[in-house]
Amino acid sequence: MNKFLILALISLTVSKNVILIGDSRYVGMAVLLMGFDYSTITKYYGTGTNVRSTSPRQFNGNSIQVTAQVSASSYTFKQGSEIYTSAHNQLKKAAPGTTVLLWLGINDYDAIDSTFNFYSTLARTYTTLNFYAVPITGINESKVGLSNSKVQRFNTQLKEKIHQAKMTNLKFKSILNGNNVNSIMVNGKAVSIDSYLTSDGLHYGKSGYEQLWKAMANII
Repeated sequence: MNKFLILALISLTVSKNVILIGDSRYVGMAVLLMGFDYSTITKYYGTGTNVRSTSPRQFNGNSIQVTAQVSASSYTFKQGSEIYTSAHNQLKKAAPGTTVLLWLGINDYDAIDSTFNFYSTLARTYTTLNFYAVPITGINESKVGLSNSKVQRFNTQLKEKIHQAKMTNLKFKSILNGNNVNSIMVNGKAVSIDSYLTSDGLHYGKSGYEQLWKAMANII
């Protein structure tokens, strides 16, 4: 095969339109992907902070957009809420075939039904887009009032609900090493993502978000 055709096919394979929808962990990743000043990360974790990228940014050959809200939970999924409205405003402008990575749950791990309903509503509304629900990763239990067993249970239940729904454009795509919420798969290798947690025990440093993005890029 012509080498230039091979290169063109590779380019088509790795270059995607990607929209990230999530909570403060996606806010942190947005700081990395959107090219914001990472030294000012703490201001992006302020109460009620939102990151909405109206114009795509290029990152590693992918066109990235983000809708994320600090403390996004079942309360913010409701119709008319800010993240609900922001997500719809962004998705209705998305090109067919756009990949949407959904990463919610860490702020409301008992609200499995609300989370699934939000995901499925988006998928039913925007049938030309490809929605991938990403399992939430773990926390430092000694610093956060949450157990990793509950994080794992959330992921298991979300996976089951999505599987049972049998929606063609909503899939559960795991980045985890098995069911271990503190280990992710990056380019075929297990990475202890908990080692990248910051002092708050919930968010990640720049290197952690780089590893998480690589893991997510692998599944799309």
